[in-house]
Amino acid sequence: MPDQPQPPTNLTRAQQTFKSSPEELQRLIREILEEERKVMHKLRRPNIHQNLYDHVKRVIR
Repeated sequence: MPDQPQPPTNLTRAQQTFKSSPEELQRLIREILEEERKVMHKLRRPNIHQNLYDHVKRVIR
C-alpha cells in the first residue's frame, strides 16, 4: 500500500482563524486573494479595485 501524504496537523494562527470564520467570510477572502493572484501574475488589471469593492459589497449586504 503506497504511503498517502498526511495533511499538516499544526495549523498556523492565521489558518486557525480562517477555518473558524463563517463560510461567507472564507469565500470573500478566497475571492479577494484570487483577484490579487491575477495581479501577481502580471496580468493587467485596471479594475481590480472595483472588483474587490464588489466582493466586499456583496458580503456586507
